[in-house]
Amino acid sequence: MNACAAGRNDYVGMSAIDGLVTAVVAGPATVEPAVWLPSVFGGTMPQTKPGSLEERLVNTVLNRHDEVDHLLANAPGNYYPILMQDKGKTVVDAWAIEFALGLGLGGEAWAPILLATPKPIITPIWPSIRSSQKCCLASHRKRDEKSGQRLISIFEQQ
Repeated sequence: MNACAAGRNDYVGMSAIDGLVTAVVAGPATVEPAVWLPSVFGGTMPQTKPGSLEERLVNTVLNRHDEVDHLLANAPGNYYPILMQDKGKTVVDAWAIEFALGLGLGGEAWAPILLATPKPIITPIWPSIRSSQKCCLASHRKRDEKSGQRLISIFEQQ
């Protein structure tokens, strides 16, 4: 996760994790857990031993992935993102930033959707993605140069 989507004390918030998971599930290309899970854990997969805290954390994230997958496939109207609250206001930035970064994990598969006019799939979160664009793109550029450059060019066309 990038620093912009981090929670307090640089811990990743559930909202950011949920945004990434949602992009991975909703995407037009399959992204294996080995590709996206390290993003949740600071770039590397934790060493998991049966019954360890690390195993429980990984399983919690994978369970949310499966839940989002089931909801989006079978009852999309029942899907609700995990959004954080701050002083009585709903904060969508962390979710939207990681959703945008998750788009890049799908490689070129998202390009036709992102370049389409109108953009019905991402229209509700587009303002948050655009307002966080600099942070999002800088982080993505470091993570994966090729897809990061493609994502940058797509955002710049908007």
